[in-house]
Amino acid sequence: MKIIKEKININDDNILKNENSIVFDIETTGFHRVYTNVYLIGYIRKFEDGYYLVQHFAETPKEEPQIIMDFFNSLSQIDLLISFNGDAFDIPYLNARAEYYGINSPLKDIESYDIYKKIKASNHILNLQNYKLKTIEEYLGIYREDIYSGKDLINMYKTFIINDDFKLLNIMLLHNKEDLIGLIDVAKILNIIDSENSFEIADSKYVLNSIKIQKDLLIIDGYTDYSDYIGYIGPISFNIKSNTFDYQLPLISMNYSDKIKCQFVELDSIGDIEPINHYDIDFPNSIYLLKYDKDILHQNVKELLNITIELMTKNSR
Repeated sequence: MKIIKEKININDDNILKNENSIVFDIETTGFHRVYTNVYLIGYIRKFEDGYYLVQHFAETPKEEPQIIMDFFNSLSQIDLLISFNGDAFDIPYLNARAEYYGINSPLKDIESYDIYKKIKASNHILNLQNYKLKTIEEYLGIYREDIYSGKDLINMYKTFIINDDFKLLNIMLLHNKEDLIGLIDVAKILNIIDSENSFEIADSKYVLNSIKIQKDLLIIDGYTDYSDYIGYIGPISFNIKSNTFDYQLPLISMNYSDKIKCQFVELDSIGDIEPINHYDIDFPNSIYLLKYDKDILHQNVKELLNITIELMTKNSR
């Protein structure tokens, strides 16, 4: 078993804000939680003198329980686990392997922050083809030295077990290291999401949590520091309670073309408003397009939301 500890230079002003949080990632020989093994657990943690990368590596599958216990022991002062798809894979995988060996897992008692889930929920803003870490890195203009996939590493590890090749070890460690550093860099996308998901009216801030269309109903919820409120304008209902808001608007569905459907609102049903169209899609001035084909038009939704909330709340300020 090897434990590698390395001081690293990273530019992080967003995620690892204190010494009680870590960014972590695991490498395994497959997805099945019974018939495969975790062979590498890496994490980055902030200390008083800087950031450190720590990697627990099992030189053989027999050392798997040892690296799991060593990793768990390092979490005694940790109250936040930051990962990429960790809620769906890393955490349940480690819990299952720990249970297999009769090891008590502390992971269930530590708060988890899964960046993957946050990005996936906001893809109406980002329009990514998929949610892979490398895809998001490319979106942000981040490129890495490592050219291997997790599947490539599985074969490398099996070869390493046989011949103890030092070069293969370095490739596996570099892949895990760049995943972790890449995750910290990718977290900067959260600033983009937060900026696109928030706006201010008067002195009150509104932050969008989710935008969805169920059949012909636009449903938006989020958070605000505005006081409790119930309001209506045309077909729109808007409620604020305990700093959370709910906004609903019935939509009209129609064929934009032979192959493309769209959903919109008729402006005269709301009042004398002239929202700006943020997309290069033509439609009559009497309607406002909010969904085109399979895409919710986020900027148009935000524009309409801003205008109508301001109209509804201005008399109560």
